[in-house]
Amino acid sequence: MNSVNAGESIEVEKKPVYTLFIHHRDVPGVFANIDKVLADNDINIRANYSRQIGNSGYAISVYGLHKKVNEEIVNKLKAIPNVCNVKI
Repeated sequence: MNSVNAGESIEVEKKPVYTLFIHHRDVPGVFANIDKVLADNDINIRANYSRQIGNSGYAISVYGLHKKVNEEIVNKLKAIPNVCNVKI
C-alpha cells in the first residue's frame, strides 16, 4: 500500500495495451533510439521486456504500448541501426 514503485498489473490497468516485438543487436544506444521514435510519435511505453538470445549478441525486446503502432512507425523502427526486424 505504501510502496513507491509497485503498481497494478497491465491486465487491471483498464487501458488497451498493444504489443511490439523488436529483434536487435544487444548494443548500447538501441533502446534510446527505439524510445525516441516511439516518443516522437506520442507513443507511451507501458513495459519493455528484453532477453538476449544465447551468446549471439542479439536480443528480442517485447514492448507493451498504450498506442497502436502503424506501418510508418514500423518502417522508422526498422531503419534504426542495429535493429534487425520489427513485428506488430
